[in-house]
Amino acid sequence: MKIDLSVPVTREILDKLAALSKTRSDGLDLFGHMGTHLDLMGKRFDIDRNEMPGVVFDVGTIKDREIQPEDVDLQKVREGDFVMFHTGALDALGYGSADYFRLEAPQLSYALIDGLIDRKVAFIGVDMGGARKAAEHRRVDEYCAEREVFIVENLANLKPLSRLAEEGRFETRVYPLNLVGATGLPCRVVAEV
Repeated sequence: MKIDLSVPVTREILDKLAALSKTRSDGLDLFGHMGTHLDLMGKRFDIDRNEMPGVVFDVGTIKDREIQPEDVDLQKVREGDFVMFHTGALDALGYGSADYFRLEAPQLSYALIDGLIDRKVAFIGVDMGGARKAAEHRRVDEYCAEREVFIVENLANLKPLSRLAEEGRFETRVYPLNLVGATGLPCRVVAEV
C-alpha cells in the first residue's frame, strides 16, 4: 500500500505564501520551501538518494518540550534511513495557517538531531514547519545539510503511516523538483507499507 506523505498545496495556500514573499528577497527560495520540501541549503540532491527505508516515530503526546533521544527507540534507526516524526502539528493546525508557522514546540532537540546524524541517516522528516523553532530553523537546516543529512518539512499522513507500518518501518520514495540555485526543493514523498 502506498501513502502520499506530501501536503496538498491549494490556491489559497499559494496566495497566503505569496503574501509572505514581500518580506523575502528571493522568490525562488520561497517557492523551494513551499509545501512538503527538503532543505538543501546550498548542497546538491543526488537522485540516487530517492529510494530508502524509512522509520516513523509517533511523538504526538509531547507538546511542551523538546523531543529527546530517550523519547524514541533509536535502535530502530539504521544507516541510510529516512527518519520521520509525527508530532500532530500539521493535523492540528493545518499547513499554511499562521499558528502552524509560529509553532514553538515541540521541536527536535540537538541531542536527538546529533544522534540521528551519528547514525548516518539520509533524511529527517517532520510534520511541522521545521525541526527547530523559527530563530534556529535555518541554522539547524544548514548544520544537517553540511553533514549530508537533509530535513524534510511539512510531511502529511504520518499518523496513519505509524499505525500501518510494521514496527514503524517501511520503504520511502522522495521525488524533488529540479530547481537550480534554491535552498529548498518541493518534493513528493511516498511511503510503501
